[in-house]
Parts: sequence; C-alpha cells; structure tokens
Amino acid sequence: MKRFFLILGILLCTASFANAKGGFGIKAGLNFQSLDDISFSNINYTLNRKTGWNAGILYKISLPLGFAVQPELMYSHSRGIGKDLSSGNIGLNQGEYTIDNLQLPVVVQWGVDLFMFRPYLQIAPYIGYTISSSCSIQGLDSDKNKFQYGVGIGAGLEIWKFQLSGRYCWDLGEVGKYSWTDANNNIMSATPKTKGFELSIAIIF
Repeated sequence: MKRFFLILGILLCTASFANAKGGFGIKAGLNFQSLDDISFSNINYTLNRKTGWNAGILYKISLPLGFAVQPELMYSHSRGIGKDLSSGNIGLNQGEYTIDNLQLPVVVQWGVDLFMFRPYLQIAPYIGYTISSSCSIQGLDSDKNKFQYGVGIGAGLEIWKFQLSGRYCWDLGEVGKYSWTDANNNIMSATPKTKGFELSIAIIF
C-alpha cells in the first residue's frame, strides 16, 4: 500500500510538471539594503542604506494549485554611507561603500488567479557571489566573503505578463570582517550581515 501511494505521488508530480507552463522574462528594480550596525567598543558605527539597483533574467514555471517556481539570475548593486554615532563624534569618519553581487534566487510563489490579476506571496532563498566592492570610509578596513546566502520574503501582483513585487531580504551568512584600529593601535572587529527591501518590476514573454 505504501508503495502504491509513493508511485501515485511520483506520477502526480510528473504529470504536474509535464503540464506546467513556463516563460522567460527580464526584471529590474531598486535595493534599499544596508549592513547591520557595527559596534567597536565605545564607538557605535552604522552603515546607512542608500538606493541601489538590480537587474537580471528569470524563468517562471506555473504549477497547479496556485503555485509557481521562478529561478532568477540577478546583478545587484548595493551602496551605503557610514555614520559615526559615538558621543563626541570620535573615531571613524563618514564615507561610502558599494557592493556588487551576482545572485541566484529561487522564488516560490503562491497566489490566486483572478482573471487578469494574480496576487501572490513569495519566499526566495538565494545564494550570491561578490563581484566587486569598494569602501571610502577612512579607517575602516574590510575582508569580505565572496559567497553569500540568505532568504527573502514578500508579496507581489501579476497583471497580464507583468509582475510588481517587493520582498525583505536577510543575508544568513556574514558579509565579511570589518576592522578599525584606534589611536592606541588596538584592533577592533565586527562581522555584519546585509538586510533590507527590494522592489522590482518584471515582464514575462
């Protein structure tokens, strides 16, 4: 009996994917992401978000029961500005940082088809690779990890062949190791993670 249900399940899944409809698309949007606060002893330093952007390609696979799977290949450009929050404004100076990543999210959607409209919820685990990074914040050194991984959660609206979506993304791995050397040559370090919103529009052909 167990074998029967196992075979039946495999056949149903195979039939579902065989009847699945797919389509390629292009996608672009804005990033509002920042690194977690970095604290060095008595210095509380934060890297505030500035608007970045993302662009890439996707392939949507429509499944039964309102589900869809959408692998994406995205180029993401994030940037921010440093701000010293310590009393007396001592320590690190203000400056900018940029991070350029190549990301591969696999988006799982669930929604309801309402004729021309399809509102949906989404969860998007992803992996990423840092292509380049820069930092003009005086006194702040960084040793960035090349590989990242995380998850995004959000919602969207599909209108005909267009998708409008937004999700909040968390890096589950550390971006890298940031360090600062004070006037007494004491080295302090922190290991922040990236988090923030991502808004995008896509068209599926």
